[in-house]
Amino acid sequence: LHLLFPDGSLEAAEHMYQKSPANRTYNLLLSEAAVAVSKGIKDSPIRILEIGAGTGGSTAYILPALSGVPVEYVFSDVAQIFLNNARRKFADYPWIRYQLLNLEKEPLAQGFNEKDFDIIIAANVVHATPDLRRSLGRIRNLLAPGGIFLLLEQTTPTRVIDLTFGLTDGWWKYSDIDLRPSYPLMHRSVWKQLLTEVGFTQVGIVPKETHEDTATEQTLILGREPVVSEQARTRRGAQLI
Repeated sequence: LHLLFPDGSLEAAEHMYQKSPANRTYNLLLSEAAVAVSKGIKDSPIRILEIGAGTGGSTAYILPALSGVPVEYVFSDVAQIFLNNARRKFADYPWIRYQLLNLEKEPLAQGFNEKDFDIIIAANVVHATPDLRRSLGRIRNLLAPGGIFLLLEQTTPTRVIDLTFGLTDGWWKYSDIDLRPSYPLMHRSVWKQLLTEVGFTQVGIVPKETHEDTATEQTLILGREPVVSEQARTRRGAQLI
């Protein structure tokens, strides 16, 4: 951790997440997806939550891409140091809210509201939680009906990852060994199956399934929170009455 964050500095990690060739490619893909998804949302402003935003490597691509789109953007992370850094880094975007969020705990107990976001973005963070099903369930609970989840994950093991983050204790703290028996990362097809299992609909992956043998380091997985039907709304209202 001292090598990754020397004397508490985020500079080296920030450069890696934002400016390295591979991350630049995937961050651009993520930002393009955010723009495409936002065009299908009728609510204004569009409510967006980024989970585990860290050094803001992905945020730095997403915010400019959303220029001109009315949004309410919540930058969240588990550590206050990342929020403080982001306030300085994104000072030109006064409509961003910065809030602590730990997916290992119930978000509603951390100041978040149920079904409150149209888009939720998580770039290389969900795998770092012990129980993926529980984490994805909490994310679903924050998504409005019809909302979109954009999940970017490392899905191919690489030596550079093993020789950096693989040497930290947190890399190995997962407990869902039925999903991850010996390694914290999962193949993209397993991610797709898991999102479907926990209740997301219209789950898709980029690159497409027809290129399943393509060895991509990271994968963008998209899922939709089911839309509550009018009949279900009526039933729910009747129950409340």
